[in-house]
Amino acid sequence: MPDASRAGHERATDVLACCLSRYGFLIAVKGPLWDRHPFWCIKRRQRGNLRCEGLNMREITQTRRWCQIMQNQDFYFIKTRSGLRSGMFHDPKGREHILEVATDDAELGAALRDSLSASRVVALNPAPDGMTWPTFVEIAPEFKSGNHEANYLNWVAETMARCGYKTKRKMFAEMRLCHVELDMDKAEIDIAPNNHVKLEAWDLGKLTEADNVRISAQVSDAELGAAMRLALRRCT
Repeated sequence: MPDASRAGHERATDVLACCLSRYGFLIAVKGPLWDRHPFWCIKRRQRGNLRCEGLNMREITQTRRWCQIMQNQDFYFIKTRSGLRSGMFHDPKGREHILEVATDDAELGAALRDSLSASRVVALNPAPDGMTWPTFVEIAPEFKSGNHEANYLNWVAETMARCGYKTKRKMFAEMRLCHVELDMDKAEIDIAPNNHVKLEAWDLGKLTEADNVRISAQVSDAELGAAMRLALRRCT
């Protein structure tokens, strides 16, 4: 991609980040799809209409943190995500836990808290013209287009090697996915199940916010781990 086009793409991605609400939009999980086709990955929950609700943007705050839970027939994969208003990006500076499915609730809950604790509030670039980021927003070039795609591909390759998978189909065929958000103002953790569309793609399907599992951030690790299992069972 020419430098001018890449700069425009990254600026457009930053503007989109300002418009993305975790509860109003859905971002495809697969990194390369977001990088190559960012406008295709935003879907209005109701009636599937493509729409960017810039007037209904979430406030940028330093009191939200994010991570992602994935589970297949063998392992739980819990990894930090970071972003501006939502956890848009797998964070290579975050913390990841790969745990066997027999892991107890307390260990699952502790791992989830650890991954959340490493989440950051980041933007790809300095704010677009006419905008300013709050002082706590970190400019994170590692999330720019080419880097983000490389981060995702590296994660897949490293995870396959670490877990002994010879093909992506073996790893992803029965993969459930939940997005997790910690709201420190409310002292609440929200775990949102997703629908598995195809090998490396998820959406909401017929799931709604009513399917989310919300739990106090003050519960024990065992209670948090049990809530995580419940949300994963609600995945479709």
